[in-house]
Amino acid sequence: MPTSLFGAACWACQRRWSPSARGISVSTLSRLENGDTGVGLATFLNVAGALGIRDAVVQATDPFETDFGRARAELALPKLVRR
Repeated sequence: MPTSLFGAACWACQRRWSPSARGISVSTLSRLENGDTGVGLATFLNVAGALGIRDAVVQATDPFETDFGRARAELALPKLVRR
């Protein structure tokens, strides 16, 4: 049985879509279901898209969605030099 909420969603949806149709091996999907952090980001987003939650995942990981993320982004931007 999957060990993560995302894994449980994958496991429940396998009857609606085939991993191989999305270019994902069954073993990779199993690793993803069980929370293996070695699965690639592209594969994770591919499965998230199949589950219909890709946009929510992208929004949840957007650094500009938090005050802290926006402050850190401003530090990384180059300063304009005026003469």
